[in-house]
Amino acid sequence: MKWPNEVFYLRHDDINHPFESKRANRRQQLVSQRHLDNNYNMKCHYKVLNLREDAHPSEIKRAYRRRRIALQRYLENNLEMAEEEKEEKKKLLQLVQNAYEVLSDPQERAWYDDNREDILLGEGYYACDLEAFDVYRYFSPSCYEGFGDDPRGFYGVYAEVFYNLALEESIYLDDTDVTNIPKFGNSTTEYEQVREFYAYWMEFSTNNSYWNRGPHKILPCERNYINYTKLNLKLKENYQIRYMAQMERNEVIRRLVSFVRRKDKRIIEHARSQKRKAKEERRF
Repeated sequence: MKWPNEVFYLRHDDINHPFESKRANRRQQLVSQRHLDNNYNMKCHYKVLNLREDAHPSEIKRAYRRRRIALQRYLENNLEMAEEEKEEKKKLLQLVQNAYEVLSDPQERAWYDDNREDILLGEGYYACDLEAFDVYRYFSPSCYEGFGDDPRGFYGVYAEVFYNLALEESIYLDDTDVTNIPKFGNSTTEYEQVREFYAYWMEFSTNNSYWNRGPHKILPCERNYINYTKLNLKLKENYQIRYMAQMERNEVIRRLVSFVRRKDKRIIEHARSQKRKAKEERRF
């Protein structure tokens, strides 16, 4: 989806928001700094495994094994294939693995089913909030190439993603709070910093109040209404919509963090190291 080249004017709502001036400046900055892949092509997990949407867990496991074994054998039996074809098959193998990880977990599968359209289209919050960074396109291994620190590598891509998410949150934070947001780092970042990063983002809670959401525009003069019951009803309806927007944003960010953590070689290697260490200690 293309971003409109428009001036972001200040808006008035039922709250005289203290960050409004900062909002307008950062909003334009967010648009100009986003580096999104225009050739976004997310594949449906069910289609990757050639399954129906109501497939039984046992069917999912069998389909995964068939696809994985077929791809692995193809790679082993065709060593002379072109490098481009080899990379394509490796990417497909990653997609198969990712599809199985999601569909084999009941909670992950339920969330995927509920948000599948947004994930496949790569739109999500673009449709309803120009300020929100669209993370749906980053729920797939196809968004990165290898595990390098280059702009297309795993660490380069997700460093940019979490930089943009931190930038988005910085609209609603003091500068001192912004500096406390942990950075994703790169492939050589020390584990302690990696642990701090995931500890922060796994418990992500947006500071965006979504104050401009809601069906009712309440002007300051309306606060002098004698009919407080009607006014309170409007405020309550606005609050419910804003609260749901916060919860939805928190959920999608935490899901993304969980997805990235499962793929992160720094986490995987640390877990292996801890297992080796524990095994050696048991020997003595």
